[in-house]
Amino acid sequence: MTGSEQPDHQRSEPRRQAVPPVVYLPVVVDEDGEIADIRMIRLGDGRVALCAYTALDRFIACWGEHQPWMLVQTAHIGQINETKPFEGKLLDVLVPEPIRSGHPPTGNDR
Repeated sequence: MTGSEQPDHQRSEPRRQAVPPVVYLPVVVDEDGEIADIRMIRLGDGRVALCAYTALDRFIACWGEHQPWMLVQTAHIGQINETKPFEGKLLDVLVPEPIRSGHPPTGNDR
C-alpha cells in the first residue's frame, strides 16, 4: 500500500445526515387559528424551498417565537410536495428577519 492509499475500512465516506422521524414546519394560520398553508421561501435563484426543523428550539431560534408551526412525519413530506410543489428542502436553517412572522411580506416568501 502506498502513502496515498487507504484500506477500505479507513476511506472517508460522505456522511449522510440522519433523517428525523418528524419535523417542524412553519405555517400560516387563519383568523380561527386553523392551519391555512405551509410557508415556504423563495431562494435567490428562484427555486422554492420547504424549511424543516428537527427540534422545536431550533425552529424558534430560526423563525422566532411568534411563527406558528406544525409537526409533520418526515414520511409525509412527499405528499406536501404533491399539493404544494417545492424544489428544495432546507433543514434547520436560519430565516432572514424580513421573512419571519410579524414582518411585512417581501415577495421572498410564499
